[in-house]
Amino acid sequence: MSLCRLLFLTATCAWATLTFAHAQDYSLPLEHTYSVGQRWKETRSATERVYRVIEPHGKPAQREIVDARADAEYELKVLEVNAQGAPTKAEITILALNFQTPKGKVEALPAKSVVTASLDAQGQTQFEGKLSEEAQQALRLSVSLGRSPLEDQAAFAPAAATALNTSWTLDGAKVGASLQRQGFQADKAQFTGSLQMQAAPAFEKNETLRLTAKFEVSGVIPPGTGGDKSKLKLNVGTFKVDAFVRLPLNIKLPKLEESYLISIIFTGQEGPPETATRIELTRKLWWQSHVEPLNP
Repeated sequence: MSLCRLLFLTATCAWATLTFAHAQDYSLPLEHTYSVGQRWKETRSATERVYRVIEPHGKPAQREIVDARADAEYELKVLEVNAQGAPTKAEITILALNFQTPKGKVEALPAKSVVTASLDAQGQTQFEGKLSEEAQQALRLSVSLGRSPLEDQAAFAPAAATALNTSWTLDGAKVGASLQRQGFQADKAQFTGSLQMQAAPAFEKNETLRLTAKFEVSGVIPPGTGGDKSKLKLNVGTFKVDAFVRLPLNIKLPKLEESYLISIIFTGQEGPPETATRIELTRKLWWQSHVEPLNP
C-alpha cells in the first residue's frame, strides 16, 4: 500500500471517529451533587461595579459609584449539603486573598487563614468569625455556596437530549421561577435569549461540556434593593446574563470553569407619587474561576 493511500485512509478513519463521537445527543447535567468531605482548589477573579442614583422629591440627586475587585485562591472542603446535594456549609482555607478598591490594594486575609462559610435562609453565603470589612467583601466576591445562576435543571437545561452546537430557547415562566428562588420578584418577568452546548476538553478521562448562555429578563425587582418592597413601584428592572460554564458529565465532580457577566439594572420610585424618591441602581458583577478537584 502506498504511503499516500495509507495517509488518506488514516485521515478518513480519524474524521469518521470524530464525526460519530460528536454526532450523539447529550443530556446536560446542571445540578451536580456533592458529598461531605469533598474538596477542591478554586482560583477566582471577580469585579463589581455599583452605580446608584437616589433623588428625593424636590432635592438634588445623590450619585455614587463603587468599584471593587477580589483575586482569590483557596481550598474548599464541603462540610454540609442539602437534600439536593448542593453545598450549604464549607471550610475555606485561604491560599491568597487580595481586595482592590479605589483606595488601593490590600491583603484581605493572610495565607493559611481558615474561614467557615454557610448558606443562609435567603440563599446568601455568610462567613463566620470576626472579619474586617475588606475580608468580608473579598470573600463575598470570591466564595459562593449553593448553586450558580445557571445551575437550575428545570429552568436552563434542554427538555430532551440535544446535539452539540445546537441552541435552544427557554421557558420564560421557568426562568422567572428560578429567579424567584434566587430572591427576585419575577412574577411579571419577560424573557429573551438562548443557550448552547459545545464539546470541551476532557478532565482525567471524564467527558465535559461547555454551556454558553446569553439572556435577558425584564420586569423584575432584584434582591437587596433596600426599603419596604411593598412601597416600591418598579418602572424598569432588567437582569442580564452572559456566561459560560464547563461541566463534567460526571455529576459528582464540581464545575471546572465558569465565567459570568451579570448586570442588574433597576429604576423605580419609593413612596407616594407626589413625594416619591426616584431610585436608579445598576450593578455589574463579573467573575471567572477555575477549579481543580482534590482528593478528600
